Amino acid sequence: MAQAPTDARRWWDSFNGGEEREVQYHNAMAAQAVAGMVRSTLGPDGRDKMVIDENGDVTITNDGATVLEKMTFNDPFGTMTAHVGFAQRSEVGDGTTTAIVIAGELIRGVRDLLSKGIHPSSIVAGFRTASSLACDKLELLSTSVEDKDDPLFEQAITSNLAGTISGTEGEALAGLIVDAFRQIDDFEEGDYAKRIAVTSRPGRRIGESEVRSGALIEKTPIVEDVPLEFDDASILLVDTPIEVDDSNRDLVADVSNPDRYQRFVDRDSSVCRRIVDRIAEAKVDAVFCQKSVDDEIAQLAKEGIPITRFTPKPDIEFLARLFDSPIVSDLNAEIQNRTGQADISYTESQNTFYLKRNDASAVTLVLRGSTKMVADELERSITDAINFGGQLLSDGEVVPGAGAIEMELAESVRKSAVKQSGREQLAMETFADALERIPCILAENSGVDPLEVLTELRSAHDDGKTDAGINICSGKPTNAYASEIVDAAAVKRNAIISATEAANLVLKVDDVIPATELKTDS
Repeated sequence: MAQAPTDARRWWDSFNGGEEREVQYHNAMAAQAVAGMVRSTLGPDGRDKMVIDENGDVTITNDGATVLEKMTFNDPFGTMTAHVGFAQRSEVGDGTTTAIVIAGELIRGVRDLLSKGIHPSSIVAGFRTASSLACDKLELLSTSVEDKDDPLFEQAITSNLAGTISGTEGEALAGLIVDAFRQIDDFEEGDYAKRIAVTSRPGRRIGESEVRSGALIEKTPIVEDVPLEFDDASILLVDTPIEVDDSNRDLVADVSNPDRYQRFVDRDSSVCRRIVDRIAEAKVDAVFCQKSVDDEIAQLAKEGIPITRFTPKPDIEFLARLFDSPIVSDLNAEIQNRTGQADISYTESQNTFYLKRNDASAVTLVLRGSTKMVADELERSITDAINFGGQLLSDGEVVPGAGAIEMELAESVRKSAVKQSGREQLAMETFADALERIPCILAENSGVDPLEVLTELRSAHDDGKTDAGINICSGKPTNAYASEIVDAAAVKRNAIISATEAANLVLKVDDVIPATELKTDS
């Protein structure tokens, strides 16, 4: 028996527009569902989501991108909306939930606009005009961040962490991140975040987290009864197998004669011996290999050279940045001057090497957490904050947070909308409404009346208070800069652009055609 249509569905089916609008209705509903899933995670008082994957693994997080990564979407428009968040995180390292919420609110407004008989082309044009105006206004309201010593930089990091860790612990972790940035020298844009590694160690308080000058590599040496403590060690990084080259082996070995067999074994042993001698002659103290290592070579290294195998590629690349040395791909080439220098210590209980350099060009943030789940979520949040910090130093501009920038942009779009003569004006009004939903959701998630907040914020911005945002404790307007609540301008800009394009894509699709159902005679 067919399911009875909802009131909204009856209205949609009866509305003049037929199948095209019906498809757009479905597209909008699917996209809105994704936005509704993550909106409660927005802000310092955002709630966590418990996601249980198909293997039964549990993840507790309030990071919108993590929630979406763990989920499976059967609807293509739900998947498309989720990819707005993925792109946001990839591009600027923050603002995932903001981008998805704005996209969801735009799509919600699309349904109302279509019900008024406004053509999708007019809505698309209105959204694009509003998006361009908002980005231009954002540029005018931005404040420059001079460098990593600028107080605005630390304030932005603290604001970024507020949704995950608040209070003194959040401030302390923000201070550690800023300290990590300050310890490394200036590099090309986008290179900062690559020089700060993050690792978590459960079992202790978050406040015991620390920055270490160097790298921690969780790996066990192949042969353990070798020296594992070195001062100013010479370290070789290898990304190819350290073994006898298979291309040099005989495809068929005649072992019918014991002498022939012994010569075959001796040949391989001599090749292994030459490899170890080359490493020893280069005065290498330790080897970290990304691929496999021949057991005989490892045993020959008992004379004092610790070797690891299957060291993860990210660890090898991070060590290369730490040493500012190349990764060796051919042991037959010159390796004498292709090593890095660091002090080495080894913690057997944690199977971890610590490679320390006082003048390190890369550092490691060691995070603590009471449980593995807490430590893992903390690691995700800190990694995002580091990416955010790297983007902030590249872009160099911040805007007031706490919903202040969205309110100011919405007001600017409304003022421009009244000057429009066509139907795009209504689309621009809808765009402004979507921007204003950000402070409203911040209020909702904090238990504050969103209507009262919206009214007071509108009044404040009408009076020229461009930095007025929501105080989530009192529910009253507050100066975001004075309260040290700031966001990166690039995060807001990218969220607006990607949300606009997502909403326009939903509007442009008027039919969904499964390619597998196409017939050759149609």
